[in-house]
Amino acid sequence: MMRSELADFKVTEKLGFVPSGSGQHIYYCINKASMTTLQVRDALAKHSSCAARDIGYAGLKDKHAHTQQWFSVQGTIPLANSTFNIAEDSLAQWQIVESQFHRKKLTRGAHKGNVFCLRIRAIDADITDTQVLKAFSKRVDRIRSNGFPNYFGDQRFGYHGLNLNRAIDTFISGRRASRDKRGLYLSALRGFLFNELLKLRVAQGNWSRYCEGDLLMLNGTNSFFKVTDQASEQSLEPVQAGSQQDQPAEMNERLDAGDIHVAGLLCGSYYEASTVLAGTYERQVAEQYPELIECLNAADIKPARRAFRAIPAFLDWSQEGQDIVLYFELPTGSYATMLLRELLHYSDASAR
Repeated sequence: MMRSELADFKVTEKLGFVPSGSGQHIYYCINKASMTTLQVRDALAKHSSCAARDIGYAGLKDKHAHTQQWFSVQGTIPLANSTFNIAEDSLAQWQIVESQFHRKKLTRGAHKGNVFCLRIRAIDADITDTQVLKAFSKRVDRIRSNGFPNYFGDQRFGYHGLNLNRAIDTFISGRRASRDKRGLYLSALRGFLFNELLKLRVAQGNWSRYCEGDLLMLNGTNSFFKVTDQASEQSLEPVQAGSQQDQPAEMNERLDAGDIHVAGLLCGSYYEASTVLAGTYERQVAEQYPELIECLNAADIKPARRAFRAIPAFLDWSQEGQDIVLYFELPTGSYATMLLRELLHYSDASAR
């Protein structure tokens, strides 16, 4: 079982850059427990006497966990390093552990990745049995080398997936929603359709293989490309109409090496899929969920891309009594629960 205690799930955000030490924005490194990122944002705005929209953060972190992440506030006088409790919840608290100045507001996706330390507790079965551990170790080695399907986790869709239903109600009816809720609803819509497309590619066995019409991402970037010539690294060019794609065998060699990933579609308004193989998969998903596509058309949001595969920067584990403790780092936007799904059969106490 995972997250039977808050301390079983620890996440540390890696910015990927060092605040400059000067500027009009104060960067706070904050530890939080039993609180969402948006709850901390609102509390920080209250203590800083500013609007919530003026608070910057790089990504959303789990509520049922001990997490550390960065926030930014425009200002010149930092709050003191201290702990703040929430009266309504005895477990909920946030703590400022560091503050630094920087020139720019922190924006979504600005961090490099997240480092995890997760404790999996044995409940119904002996997960430390020799044969079980041997099979587990093989799965760890496979994911180290080949990665895992980069699905969006359940938290993307809200409690029991309610954000998906709320998104349909909001966009089909033309109702107005707050900026936060609109963002959550769009994330749920696009995340669900992406997961369905990835599920289809996994079933076809080509989620990490090149198909005609696929776009590709360089590992560690959010830019997607078509490949015109595999002879050199300079052959990767931004997508342009009519660019030639060839030599899929060499593309698959680079996919095997983890140098590039297939860039899956994040659906947007009035997207037209290509007529080649990759596009037929996209159309198949769109035709299966016309109501969701109608919502995206109403929302007027541009299509985007997300890697079908995530490869941990590192992945290790140790045995502590009847427990397994996992240590790993994932790129921005990838979900620890999706890695765990490939490694273990587990239940999540926070979902009860």
